[in-house]
Amino acid sequence: MSMFTAAESGESVSKQVHDSVVPELREALLMAQHELKSKDYPLLVLLDGDDRPGCNDVLNLLHEWMDARFLTAAAFGKPTPAERRFPPFQRYWRVLPPKGRAGVIMRGWAVDAVRERVLGDLDDDGLDDWIGHIRCLEEMLLDDNAVIVKLWLHLPRAEHKKRLKKKRSLRGWRLDKTDRLIYELFDKALEVVEHVLERTTANSVPWRVIDATDSRHRDLSVGRAVLDALRARLDTDGTAARDAADRVTVGVTAGVTAGADPHPGPAHEPAAVISAEGPRGPDGLTVLDELDLTLSLPKDAYRQQLAAQQKRLLKLGRKLGKKRSLVLGFEGWDAAGKGGAIRRITKVLDARFYRVVPIAAPTEEEREHHHLWRFWRHIPPRGRATLFDRTWYGRVLVERIEGFATPEAWRRAYAEIRDFEAQLIEAGAIVLKFWLHIDPEEQLRRFEARRSIPYKAYKLTEDDYRNREKWRAYEQAADDMVRETQRPEAPWVLVPANDKRWARVAVLRAVCDHLQGAL
Repeated sequence: MSMFTAAESGESVSKQVHDSVVPELREALLMAQHELKSKDYPLLVLLDGDDRPGCNDVLNLLHEWMDARFLTAAAFGKPTPAERRFPPFQRYWRVLPPKGRAGVIMRGWAVDAVRERVLGDLDDDGLDDWIGHIRCLEEMLLDDNAVIVKLWLHLPRAEHKKRLKKKRSLRGWRLDKTDRLIYELFDKALEVVEHVLERTTANSVPWRVIDATDSRHRDLSVGRAVLDALRARLDTDGTAARDAADRVTVGVTAGVTAGADPHPGPAHEPAAVISAEGPRGPDGLTVLDELDLTLSLPKDAYRQQLAAQQKRLLKLGRKLGKKRSLVLGFEGWDAAGKGGAIRRITKVLDARFYRVVPIAAPTEEEREHHHLWRFWRHIPPRGRATLFDRTWYGRVLVERIEGFATPEAWRRAYAEIRDFEAQLIEAGAIVLKFWLHIDPEEQLRRFEARRSIPYKAYKLTEDDYRNREKWRAYEQAADDMVRETQRPEAPWVLVPANDKRWARVAVLRAVCDHLQGAL
């Protein structure tokens, strides 16, 4: 028996019973929502279904029953041409509720997967990739302590037909060609829906399928499902909430990494730049220990090679067109020359089509979301470029070493990052990541030089000097980072940067070589 046949209960609720229950249910929802405001986790309700008008009714109802001031909602349809220039999941990330708030996403990632497959825009492999991204996203949110409720409002085929004849839903919504298309594709779509729901239930948050034939039964079922899930977390307010998964629509699984490559391959190797691959060397040597920091360029050779590589980049940048985007990420030691390398790239790019995003400690708003949220906001559309001065790898570097992330959080971040980068690549992005490496003596020399330059002195803080005490710990973290996330489509390029001139040319050459290979 399918989950939809099982859900077609035909249950109905009398007006008398409905009206007697609603006041208590609303009060309980408001009290739970008020308690949520002081918590470090959000409530996310995914509202989907083949009853399109019913979803609209329920969205309005939740705004009526809950405090709309602290409830964010987003309803999605077919992606617009502008949205299709970004990775598909970017539009979902932008509307995720912050900690302490409730949010509703209507017709989100599950419906999009079904629509794209039924209409032929996704083949079976593409659907499996999409499901992998769904599972990974939901696991990220769960691991970040979110309460998630997933509701599918289902109408039997006969009820669809009856409403189409009337051209109106129970609440008076006028049905249109979209509702007729749902009816015409009902059997085919239902097979895909069941596949998607089963694959995103087995190892993730379970779906609750609700018979929407009777609107009062539907409304009370939704209200109770949301209340039960939130109340269970508030009452336990800890990891014990997951033990209540059999009672409420909150689920858990051990780190799903579907869609990510667990065995990333070697990097593309530009001339004179060392790639990272293979096991850690003897005596605990890291990939950074293998770099030749004596590499340098005389001033005349630097000027010639810099001009040649910038000319290459100018030509290659024009070939991005409207189907590809460029994402460059820069990591490395303080004073390693990330800003200087970035400026040599942007000098020859059209300023209308690129952004440089400096990443510092997260703002208060950013701390209220998953750690990848702030990076999804800056992903470029097709035809554009974004250069990140420090990146999404902060979770496995500074947050790991300084204790801002728990061991569980930074360890699972590798899989989260692999999925993030996989989505960028699938959407047409060209991704390249740099680590600029210097030795402690060179860093100290640059720190002291900065003190005498007014427009650079502000960069120095006591933390810069304090972090030098953890140099080897950072090297080991960088080694783990490279080995866990190296893949041909989004390679790491490790650049010896004791000589700034050599490093700048090496970075430019790597960008040009990777662009040329990708285009």
